[in-house]
Amino acid sequence: MTTNSTNKYIIGIALSVVIIIAAYFTLGSDKQSDSFTEYGSYLTTYQTEQLDKYAIRGGGDKGKTLRDTINLGLHESINGSSEKALEIFRQLYQQHPDNEDITLNLGIQLFKMEKYTEAVNLLTPLLLSSKKEVREEAEMTVAMAATAFEDNGVTAKKWLQKIANSPDHMHQDLAQIQLEFYN
Repeated sequence: MTTNSTNKYIIGIALSVVIIIAAYFTLGSDKQSDSFTEYGSYLTTYQTEQLDKYAIRGGGDKGKTLRDTINLGLHESINGSSEKALEIFRQLYQQHPDNEDITLNLGIQLFKMEKYTEAVNLLTPLLLSSKKEVREEAEMTVAMAATAFEDNGVTAKKWLQKIANSPDHMHQDLAQIQLEFYN
């Protein structure tokens, strides 16, 4: 792929994500930015929803719970304290390596910090998750991270096609538009 066609490819992806994100998530941004930044904005929205989910505590437990710690990591990430969030999610992952929600949030944080290869490696097992939300977030994050790979879009296209061909996938529309730039 030549430098000129690479630039066109990157610009095409960026433009499509800006349009999709603005339309579907009503960010209303007039600024054009790359797909990673826009998808990162979506992930912040996703994390905010997760923050609400994990903020719900049961019983009168006064000690710090797993949910509280996940909540803290999400809060740090949403507020731009990326290194703190990464540290929290890494510690949680070391203590609970089989917890898919922790693994997903660590992978999302790695993606937001542009550590794409590490994010993909971590999220790969989640691509087989029985939890639809976890699996679909992992798939789209892997697809978006794969656009940074230097394989002429082969990996990204594979994942985007899978997502685009899944009628009930939460990111089907975004994947279909992204695929237009590979044709």
